[in-house]
Amino acid sequence: MVSSAWLIVAVLYHDTGEATASHKLSARLLFSYTMYEDIQLNNNTAIHNFEIFVDEHRAFIDYKERDGTYFLIHTEVPRELEGHGVAATLVEKVFKYLEENDFKMVPYCAYIKAYLKRHPEWERLT
Repeated sequence: MVSSAWLIVAVLYHDTGEATASHKLSARLLFSYTMYEDIQLNNNTAIHNFEIFVDEHRAFIDYKERDGTYFLIHTEVPRELEGHGVAATLVEKVFKYLEENDFKMVPYCAYIKAYLKRHPEWERLT
């Protein structure tokens, strides 16, 4: 089965005669989101982590919670998964969880702050 991300690269290449670095990055990110879509987010309240498992590796966001507000402190992805869109997928899943449960957030993590700059639509959770 061919992923939609690679089909997008093929279409871009066909239409323009070349796939630019920007096109390749967009396709890679889309491929990552598609690839990790079925992975379940776990709110591990015992250790104050949102976590996902990819290929038996654990990626997580460390948090503190008070009165329905989550203070997002640190995002960590194992070296084996770096550069594959796992951190972005994890952040997206956490934001969706917070929104679906009417929680707010305060981002302290540098990665999450950078993610919010690229995706300002999620500022509604702050």
